Amino acid sequence: MHQSGIAVSLKHFPGLGRVAGNTDFTTATDTTTTANDPYLQSFKQGISASADFVMVALARYTRIDPNHLAAFSPLVMTQMLRGTMGFNGVIISDDLGDTAAVAAIPPGTRAIDFLSAGGDMIISKTSPPAHAMVLAIRARAAADASFRQRVDDAALRILRAKQAWALLPC
Repeated sequence: MHQSGIAVSLKHFPGLGRVAGNTDFTTATDTTTTANDPYLQSFKQGISASADFVMVALARYTRIDPNHLAAFSPLVMTQMLRGTMGFNGVIISDDLGDTAAVAAIPPGTRAIDFLSAGGDMIISKTSPPAHAMVLAIRARAAADASFRQRVDDAALRILRAKQAWALLPC
C-alpha cells in the first residue's frame, strides 16, 4: 500500500476476532485475548512493516484491562501498543460519537479519557458529540497543563503523519 502512496491503518487493536457482535450496535467483551496473545502477531507484523495508524477497538478485554474499553485503556494503548510493540504512529479511536459501546459515557468524557490513555485522533461519525468533545478538550487543556501537553503531543504526531503523506497545505 505504501508503494501505491496509501497510508496504512491496522484495526481494531487488540483484535475483534474473539468478540461476538459489532461495537456499533452492542457492547462487546473478549474474555480470551491476553497481552502476549499469539493473535496479536498480525499487529506486530503490521507495525514492523511501518503502519502509519492503528485504530483501537471499543471492546473490553478482560484479560488485559478488565476496567476499561480498549480505547480508554492506558494498558492497551500506552503499555502494549507504544511500549511492548514499539508503535510510534497515530493511534486512532473507533467511532466515539455514536456507537452502543460508548452510549452511556458523556461525549466529553470519551474524548478526554481516550487522549489521557494515550490516543491521538478521535473519530466521530456524528457532529453533536464531536462538538461536545471539542469543548471538553479545550476546557480541560486550558485548566490542566499536563493534559494540554498530551493534546499537543497528539496533534504533533498527527501533523507529522500528514507531512509524511504530503497532506499539509504549506
